[in-house]
Amino acid sequence: SLLNDACMIYAMDQLAAARYAPSIDVLIRHLDYHVPDSPKSREPFVQETIPWLGTWYPAARGLVRIGKDAVPALIAAIADAGTADLIRKNAIELVLLIYREDLPEGAAVLNRAGRAATSPDMHQRLLDAARELAGKCPEPQRGACFSNALK
Repeated sequence: SLLNDACMIYAMDQLAAARYAPSIDVLIRHLDYHVPDSPKSREPFVQETIPWLGTWYPAARGLVRIGKDAVPALIAAIADAGTADLIRKNAIELVLLIYREDLPEGAAVLNRAGRAATSPDMHQRLLDAARELAGKCPEPQRGACFSNALK
């Protein structure tokens, strides 16, 4: 219902505003919660900001604001076979956003986690995530991103 959606969005926005680190696991579990389309969304409008992951997935706003403290839990979600594909995809995107000031380090963090993984499947998921992140790096950082993803 719209009330439940409004409550979910409000709660996640409050966690984002507070940068409440104890909420990291809860926010990750809700990385697949999409802001519902309103009937007005089909009307023409002027977008005031560039849409980003947090525009549609409010849990992402809190995780970006929490920053690097959220990365170990995001890595765990990426590595976990039980993580839904959309949550894994959004978690990779969040690592990219959190390391936006040093994208090659974001690829390196995923690579190191993959090398330290305790199972071949976790290892592969994390190295795939590192390569995916590297592919999203803009020039001139793309070479360094791939270098760090493939070390």
